[in-house]
Amino acid sequence: SLTPGRTYAELSGLARELTAATADLADLRTHSDVGLLVSPESRWALEFQGPIAATPHSWSGDPTSFEQILASCYRGLFDAGLAVDVVGPRQLPDDPAAMVARWPVLVVAGMYVASDATLDLLVRYADAGGHLVLTPRTGYATEENVIRPVVAPGVLAGPAGVHYLEFTNLPVDVPVTGDGWSGSAHAWADGLLVDDAETLAGYDHPHLSQFAAITTKAHGAGRVTTVGTLPDRTLGAELGRWLATTSVPADPWRDARPASVTVHSAHDPAGRRLRVVHNWSWDPATVTLPTAADDVLSGAALAAGDALELGPWDVRVVRERSTA
Repeated sequence: SLTPGRTYAELSGLARELTAATADLADLRTHSDVGLLVSPESRWALEFQGPIAATPHSWSGDPTSFEQILASCYRGLFDAGLAVDVVGPRQLPDDPAAMVARWPVLVVAGMYVASDATLDLLVRYADAGGHLVLTPRTGYATEENVIRPVVAPGVLAGPAGVHYLEFTNLPVDVPVTGDGWSGSAHAWADGLLVDDAETLAGYDHPHLSQFAAITTKAHGAGRVTTVGTLPDRTLGAELGRWLATTSVPADPWRDARPASVTVHSAHDPAGRRLRVVHNWSWDPATVTLPTAADDVLSGAALAAGDALELGPWDVRVVRERSTA
């Protein structure tokens, strides 16, 4: 109709805000708590022959199998309030120490197709102090999509302290067991057999109870955690919070947020930290500021302990004030 409407008004308003905040937002260096390793080659391979059943009791594979694995990873990290950096295998630094400095936790989302060099780098990442998280199908095939003729997960088995010889689809969700763990396993279960890892969670099931659902093992200066299933939302959030407690530096902003709010951070060229606070809900939310800050758009000075009000689906950008 060539008539400006709601969408145009919102986009133009956003443009005005970005223009006003250009000096504060230019050349930011973002900070992420977790790296989420996503392989386009694995997505294509699992789309062609999905491991997860298209429907319960179906013989055909679901072409969205990779997306389901990826979504279960991301949702749990999101619900735990962790900032996630999605990265491809070719974007990984060659130096594992640089990987650890950038991502204290690296979650490998269904990387079915992987070269020997990439798998070796993941092992060296954990050895250098990183927390490597393995999920179903990781490292099962070569870069040419040929299944490796080894006991899964191949070269990752030793560092992970587990191996498996079988796997199954789950036609219904299966509750998990374990001290402090709740929620359910969804869609898939690797038959994880523990070698020298610690079992965090198992299955409340007459057959699957012989296998582990989630394990962890110290390796070198770091750790390898193996997730043998797709966690439902409850289990995924608990796993995300456990990863934060275990391996992510403490952040009072993450602790201060209500459930519907996420806080992401970045540093400007002067070294000042900006916080981007999102409310992902139709309900208003309030964040009690853990530190003094200045509102980037309004310029308002906010003290530690002040209430930062957010409307439905609102976002606020604040710059932490130096106390030095």
